Amino acid sequence: MSVHEFYYCYLHEVLDVIEAFFKLEEQRQLANWERTRMVSFFTVKPHDSKKRIKNPRSLFELASDKTTRKTDKNVMRKLIKKDLAIQQKRIDKWKEKGLLKN
Repeated sequence: MSVHEFYYCYLHEVLDVIEAFFKLEEQRQLANWERTRMVSFFTVKPHDSKKRIKNPRSLFELASDKTTRKTDKNVMRKLIKKDLAIQQKRIDKWKEKGLLKN
């Protein structure tokens, strides 16, 4: 997103971009940890004489194995509406002072 595009976006659009970025970053980190666990599994498995290691999850668990992180969209929408109301009040005050034209 260029600077020009940024200044013409609404707050909820910017927040959507930020949320998408953090989801992508979280997926990258998860993929790195999954890769690390898989390499560890194939490194250790030949040396497992008692056959205790059956799959990569038996080496170590990741937080994503049990739960998936979800953002409550209703909470985000309420925050966005609240912030938009605050922005509108500021715009109205600036118009009253003559800093902005209709």
